[in-house]
Amino acid sequence: MQLIFATGNITLITGRKAQATVLDEEVLDNVKLVTPFGFSHAPKKGSQAYILFPSGDRTFGVAIVVGDNSYAMELAEGEVALNDDKGNFVQIKADGSVVLKSSVSVTIDAPSLAVNGNITATGTITGG
Repeated sequence: MQLIFATGNITLITGRKAQATVLDEEVLDNVKLVTPFGFSHAPKKGSQAYILFPSGDRTFGVAIVVGDNSYAMELAEGEVALNDDKGNFVQIKADGSVVLKSSVSVTIDAPSLAVNGNITATGTITGG
């Protein structure tokens, strides 16, 4: 099993490849980072990686999951969230509501915006 699977920690990121340290400080170079279609991320150094070696060749690793539980959100059953290491997130709650939190700003770049419902604002609304 050790020839086809390992867990380790990311030590270096270069584009869509990483260096990882696994079992007994074994260093793996050029581990391919794989993400689902439509998702992109740049893992932080120290993130945990689950690495497959499809042919059993430990010089060709594919990180199928890379994560860091220190940034995981507490969610109720059935909830989903997309978050970063700064506390920003988009959360789909179990009741169907959506929460978006940004510590800086939110930009919507679209030719038009339709809102079907009421809008409540506690700050200044500026037209442009």
